Amino acid sequence: MAHLGYSVYVSTFSHQKVFLRALEDRDFYVFTSLHIVEERNEHYKQQAEDMLRWLKCKGFKVIADISKRTLAFFGERDVVKLAKRLGITVLRIDYGFSEEEIIGLAKDFPIAFNASTMPLPLVRKLKQVSPQIFAIHNYYPRAYTGLSTRQFQQINGELEKEGIEVVAFIPNSHKSRGPIYEGLPTLEHERYETSAVNYFEMKLDLKVTHIVLADLGLEVLDEKIIKEYETNKVVSIPCIIDKKFEYLYNQVFTIRIDSPDCAYRLQESREFATAGSIVEPFNCQDRGIGCITCDNLNYGRYSGEIQIIREYLPRDGRVNVIGKIDKDYLGLTKFVQNGCQIQFIKGEG
Repeated sequence: MAHLGYSVYVSTFSHQKVFLRALEDRDFYVFTSLHIVEERNEHYKQQAEDMLRWLKCKGFKVIADISKRTLAFFGERDVVKLAKRLGITVLRIDYGFSEEEIIGLAKDFPIAFNASTMPLPLVRKLKQVSPQIFAIHNYYPRAYTGLSTRQFQQINGELEKEGIEVVAFIPNSHKSRGPIYEGLPTLEHERYETSAVNYFEMKLDLKVTHIVLADLGLEVLDEKIIKEYETNKVVSIPCIIDKKFEYLYNQVFTIRIDSPDCAYRLQESREFATAGSIVEPFNCQDRGIGCITCDNLNYGRYSGEIQIIREYLPRDGRVNVIGKIDKDYLGLTKFVQNGCQIQFIKGEG
């Protein structure tokens, strides 16, 4: 997936169409589940078929989670026939299918399997019959049921050894799907975190290539941040900067490849400073995580260097604190890597 994928659900689809219209004909993947019990009603079958027909018409590639119950509900015995009838691109095989059935399906149709539960011997058999399979993690609606980072990395490491690409989910607890409304993460610690921070943890820190938003949509700022990265590979960092340094907004900087763990050093910052300008000392205070600093004239040739603080550092009379990353985006300081390009964008504090 070149872009962040989205999830759609029969019960909320009429509302989700609004943002999906902006994505049509752009090679986006969407994920849906066709065996969510609480969505079932007398109109479900027709609503699901209408949703999938609309998605296919608009150029989306659909990954559908199915079980044996899905077949019975739609009145089909053959999984491939059902997939073709509904315009599904990839089938994620869930409960109720035997090993023989799963292997048979893999020969005839693109499939994905449950990354967390599929035994490795079966994964190897699937790889032999179809090179185009991949693994999709679960999302976890109930609090304290999501995976830990350790579990996630262990599973992914085993799958990567087999040459299997992995898909994981990130939540948005501000636009969460019911009935529990507490976000739909793969990783438990991401449940209430900002979606953009979760995206960069998956993409940059955990090296997950394929990421899907499990909840019902993105916040406007998160959508802007993720889109900027997918388009230009620049990480946008919401922050508030002192008025004297507002010229730093929307300028692209490179994090020095040799930046220490305690701070990102912005490579172009000294050259970027206005020629001949003098950075007078001001606001020299303790530097907490997320502080943006500028070395002043007392630091000699380092004057003008901009840093983003990642660990607490004490007050230094040679260093001005000129700004602060928005509290909801402080997590970016854990996951953005040395060598990345970043830009400051005006936040809300």
